[in-house]
Amino acid sequence: MNLNNKLAVVTGGGRGIGRGITEKLLAAGAHVLIAQRQLLDNDLADNEDISYIHSDLTEREAPYQ
Repeated sequence: MNLNNKLAVVTGGGRGIGRGITEKLLAAGAHVLIAQRQLLDNDLADNEDISYIHSDLTEREAPYQ
């Protein structure tokens, strides 16, 4: 699958199943936006193909709090 020049949004993309999804999307060439409560680890934070937004998606107003 070729996802070059595509943006994927992954909630909880820095841990567990979300992390695996993030890694597969990156391998396919996508830029990934991760929305989650926890900060990204250094490997993800240093990746230029990843953007991050701190957000608690259990809150109705997220990510605009």
